[in-house]
Amino acid sequence: LLIALPPDKTDSEGNPFWTGHKRPPSPLKFDPENELHLEFVVAAANLHAVVYGLEGSRNKAAIKKEIAKVAIKAFVPEKGHKVAKNDEEMKAMMEE
Repeated sequence: LLIALPPDKTDSEGNPFWTGHKRPPSPLKFDPENELHLEFVVAAANLHAVVYGLEGSRNKAAIKKEIAKVAIKAFVPEKGHKVAKNDEEMKAMMEE
């Protein structure tokens, strides 16, 4: 989203795009020691387990141990990748 609409983006009238209730997203730094972050992972993992017919787990200690093994690479956007800014652009891109 920020590739197509960077924080300094303006609309056709020169007004900032990101104003009022529209605020640019900002990435969070995941911290397994943060209870809210851990609860999110536990909930998401259990939702995925249900979808695939697997038994879930609410063992936070075990999940935290597995999380420590995961290396998350920094996001690098694809060069030349277009993002539709409105419905008309999306329709045109889909027809290409």
